[in-house]
Amino acid sequence: DILFPTLNLPLTFFFFLFMVNAQLLFPFVLGQFRDVTLVVAGNEFVLPVLAMRDGMDRIFSLDFFMITMLTILAPVLCFILALWRSPLRLLRFLSHSTALYAALSPLTFVAVVGYATTGKARFLVTGDRTAQVPVLARAGFGMESMRRWLSDTHPDARGVRLFEAAMGVIFLSCAVIGAQVSFMGMALAFLLMPLMHRTGWEPRWIQRAVWVPFAIFLAGLSLGVAGVAGLQPVFFGYGFHF
Repeated sequence: DILFPTLNLPLTFFFFLFMVNAQLLFPFVLGQFRDVTLVVAGNEFVLPVLAMRDGMDRIFSLDFFMITMLTILAPVLCFILALWRSPLRLLRFLSHSTALYAALSPLTFVAVVGYATTGKARFLVTGDRTAQVPVLARAGFGMESMRRWLSDTHPDARGVRLFEAAMGVIFLSCAVIGAQVSFMGMALAFLLMPLMHRTGWEPRWIQRAVWVPFAIFLAGLSLGVAGVAGLQPVFFGYGFHF
């Protein structure tokens, strides 16, 4: 019971690298820019997006899509089976989980890097608001102060929040350029995380905003279903969201 959750912690580091590789590097290496025309209220808008090269659609076969769906549903299947009789409660749980746990990747990436470089880890007590937040400027900007800051990796540290926000902006920009619908939801969850560190769940706009990443993520999955059903796949993302 202790070993497996402990071994699972560093996997978020590799998951973050996977997102960088699959959502940032992979499209720019194997993609090409194409014009996509959107018609809104009779008005046409031409947007250049980073689409797949000809022939890339061969990898998006039925078995590839089924494996993708399996990896997405496996971690939450127990909750789906337990709450399927209460669909609204299930959707609320999944949306909150997407906004909270899926967005922890930048924070856990920093934590794993901090431990790997310093060999020290700080145990943060859940709900403890008295712990002192490390500030890099207190000890200057040398290597020793950087190591001390990395050994803390407190989620309320300004540097950690800036990293989360920066990753959200970078990933969202690339998701828009590549029309990666599912990844847009993940990027918005990254941007929500530093805000929720400050505001918590209480503000009404936060309670509404946490539904957005999950809704966009479902829209991206629907593109995958449409692709398997015969719609020509154009966008990156629906096979790489997890």
